[in-house]
Amino acid sequence: MKEHHLRETIPLRPHSRGQRQHPWVQLPVVSCLGSVTPVRPVANEMLAAGSENSASNANDRTLSCWLWSSMKPSLRAVSLLLGCILVFVTSTRAVPETFKISGHVLKSSGKNVVYVALWQADGFLKNPVQQIRIEHGAEPVFHFDVAGGRWALRAFEDRNHNGVLDTGLFGPTEPSGFWHAFTGHHKPRFDEVAFLVDRDIDNADISLK
Repeated sequence: MKEHHLRETIPLRPHSRGQRQHPWVQLPVVSCLGSVTPVRPVANEMLAAGSENSASNANDRTLSCWLWSSMKPSLRAVSLLLGCILVFVTSTRAVPETFKISGHVLKSSGKNVVYVALWQADGFLKNPVQQIRIEHGAEPVFHFDVAGGRWALRAFEDRNHNGVLDTGLFGPTEPSGFWHAFTGHHKPRFDEVAFLVDRDIDNADISLK
């Protein structure tokens, strides 16, 4: 493709007597579409003050334009489509979806504090992910906001006010229970009481025994 260089002469504005007139330099510039774009002349002093970074940035932009204009229309369309898909996937992953779990604690005496805890497989029965305290005399309801996945939900009534569920040789010695009721004669495992959260749950009632 042939490139034509267009030179333009712009007369200087009249200077007052005694002022030095600067010679002008013509710089033909070729646009990224291959046509000639006339550029207003600049003075030698202005060219000398230009930085190398500006020249490098201009070269990068010129190269990018040339690469884009040399691509076939079909390749341009594919590039734009892939870019849109990438932006969509990134935006959808930025904010994880959360769900609400709520319910009542049933069969508590109302005379003691009740604790309700959420567990995951990692740290099950050792480190709850979330836990709330329901004071005695208050309505025994609970609400949690959690990410989708598998969870276990347990409540207990703290009769001796030490903040933990006391256990003995045959299991808990204080009223307790899971939302997915556990009936085994051994220490419960996560898979035995876990449930999948993929929607809001408003009936996760826990019965103490």
